[in-house]
Order: sequence, then structure tokens, then C-alpha cells
Amino acid sequence: MIRILSYFIICFIISILFQISGYSNIKLKKILSVSNTPIEALSMSSDGLYLAIGTLDGIIQVLDIKTGVLEKIGQHDQKVTAIKWYPNKKIIVSTSIDTTVKIWDLKKSSVKVMREHLGPVFSLDIDPQEKWIATAGSGNRIILWDPKENQIISKKIYKEAIWSLKFSPNGKYIACGGGEGDPRVILWNYNTDQLISMNKHKKGINSLSFSPQGKYLASASVDHKILIWDLSTKKTKSLILKKKEIWKIKYYNVNNLLINYLDKYIYKLNIKKNIYSVQYKHFAQITSFTCTKNKSPIILGDSLGNIIILDKQVIKPHNQKSLANHEIAIQLLSPYRTIKLNQPIKLNLLIKSKYYIKKIIIFIINEDTRVFTYKPVENVNTVEILKYIQFTKGKNHIFIMVTDQSGMDTRRYLFNIQ
Repeated sequence: MIRILSYFIICFIISILFQISGYSNIKLKKILSVSNTPIEALSMSSDGLYLAIGTLDGIIQVLDIKTGVLEKIGQHDQKVTAIKWYPNKKIIVSTSIDTTVKIWDLKKSSVKVMREHLGPVFSLDIDPQEKWIATAGSGNRIILWDPKENQIISKKIYKEAIWSLKFSPNGKYIACGGGEGDPRVILWNYNTDQLISMNKHKKGINSLSFSPQGKYLASASVDHKILIWDLSTKKTKSLILKKKEIWKIKYYNVNNLLINYLDKYIYKLNIKKNIYSVQYKHFAQITSFTCTKNKSPIILGDSLGNIIILDKQVIKPHNQKSLANHEIAIQLLSPYRTIKLNQPIKLNLLIKSKYYIKKIIIFIINEDTRVFTYKPVENVNTVEILKYIQFTKGKNHIFIMVTDQSGMDTRRYLFNIQ
């Protein structure tokens, strides 16, 4: 009984350390308090120098990321739901619960307002050619607005509210995600008016993201699923990482998605390997995040009105379920042909890492629980450990945990002695 209890206690400790290990994958660079209310929407300029911020109280601000200078641009009457920079221009577009879409021209210090929506506006995007602004919300229509020509196209696509939309990288399609009453993903070719409907979610779709080349579309739903749509074959890959509502997803590069469940964590999903890991843990609920492209800083907004800037080039191949960064070789050396009970056996452990090894912890669990910790006295990538241990009848567990500059990995070995 004591042995079983010890085993579960050690497993619990390891699981906690395992979770903590993910936090080191992204390093915190800066935290700035910019509002007294939660950050609802973020968008980084294409040059990565400025951050547009929308808050619960409707305020629009611009942050100079390098200097930390914050400037208030204007305000909606109610909560900001989405915000977006025009590519290559000092122009911001924002939407709100107050039913308006606003264009803020920072050079001219002017604002244009579009009032075509009859209810709250939930989502917006700007086409890559910078002509059309697409918006959608509590109504069942997508509205395309060309502010230069003051042209508006309204298209009825859904039975009920549209929660999310996104232009494809080539600007040919608008992907839409329906709400609870009509949870379909629809691709709309707004030049030919062709509609392609894809219906595999059971509940409303909170977020959409195209892969960098536009070959894949990821959708995230209240039903806990992330679906990866191959747009050339129309095949899908369904992923459930946690049984929680997914709030936002974003392709970071062709193989990796960043994910937030409206909790304190940013997760990274390796789509090919179907492996996910915690990339950053915050002290408050994360309400929004943004990044422009691979190797750009990831920026978060939280429920306390803070902006969190994370280091550049932080996504590493390290994860919780793969040991790509480490080679662990374990060998048991015995003077006997077979392992004998209550006889000392030499444990020969060789660990190689791509990074400098900081700490190695070995848990040996059988009738007793023993913990051994090794800290290299200098920067080394390889550590060899020789340790004498004794096996007992039944299950003998050896846990090996390696901490280096990339985070922490673990392996479990089970020797069942009859």
C-alpha cells in the first residue's frame, strides 16, 4: 500500500513538473499595463513595430513596441470585438458590440464609420490587396466595404450569427465560421459568388486561420475540436487536445498552431505529429494574442489590462511527448545472467542533449522511493551516470527527467520482476 501511494505521489509531482517545463519554452520580455479593463483585441503592424489595442470599454490605442509609448486613438461606445492593421499602411480598422465598423487613419487623424450592421459586429479581416474590409456579426450576412470607393456588398450566407471570418492569403476566398445556430465553415469566392460549405463542427466556430500558403484552413469551435481542412482534397483532420472551448487559434508557421482556451496558457500544436505543449503560462487569463509571422514576437493581452511581450524566435521543436532534443540510453549491468532480487545492479545512464544540461533527476520507485539529483558543474551537453540500485519483486519504475535550455523532458522505464 505504501509503495502504491509513493508511486502515485511521485507521478503527481512529475506531472506538475512536466507542466511547469512547458513554461520555459517562451521567455517573457516585457509587461505593460495599458488599461483598467480586459484587452479584447490585438493586431500587430506588418513591420512589427506597432500594436493596435482594443479594450472592453471600447478604447482604441496604439503601442510603440520598441519605446513603450502608448497613444489613445479613439473610442467605440461599447466593447471592441476585433481590430486589424491595413497591410503596409498606418490605418487601423475596428469593430464593436455597438454595431459600428471604424477606420482610423493615423496620418490624417481621421475616422470613417460604417453602420450597415444591425447588431453587434464580431469579426473582421482585410483582403491582401487592401481593397475590401470584410465584417460579420449577429446578423446572417457578410458585409464587404470598399472605403475608397464607398462601395458596399452584403451577402446572406448563414441562417444565424457569423462568429468568425478570414481572407485566404491569395485573397480569392473568405472563410466564415457560423455561430451556435449554424456551425458550418463556408468558403465564399466573392468574385464568382461560389459557396463551398463544410459541416463537421457541432457547435459555434470561434476562430479561423489559414496556413501561410493557403493550402490548409484551421477552425476552432466551442465543441472542443480543431479541424484542419485540406482545401485541395477537402479532407479534414480532427483534433481534440482538451475538453474545453477553444477561443483562438493562429498558424505560426506551416507546421504549428498557437492555441488559447481563454485560460492562462498559450499552447503550441505540431499538426503533423499531433503533439501539443504549453508554450507560456501567465498569471491571469489571456484574452487575446497576436503575431505577424514566424520568428516575430508573440504578444498577449490579459483580463487585467496588461500587454505581455514575449521573446522573438521562441517556438522550439521541444514538446511534452517527444524527446527530439535528447538521447537517453539506459543500460543495466549485472554480474549475473539474470537480474536477481535484492542484489545491487549497476545503472549506466548516458544522456546527450542539443543544449547545455542544467539538471537531471532520477526517481526509482519499488518498495522504497529514492530520488537522485545531478547538476553539472560546467556547461556540458553529455552526462554519464553510474548508480547501483536494487530491484524488488513486482514493478520497478525508473523515471528520468532532464532539464536544459529548451525545457524539460522525461522518460519512464518499467522493469517487472517476477
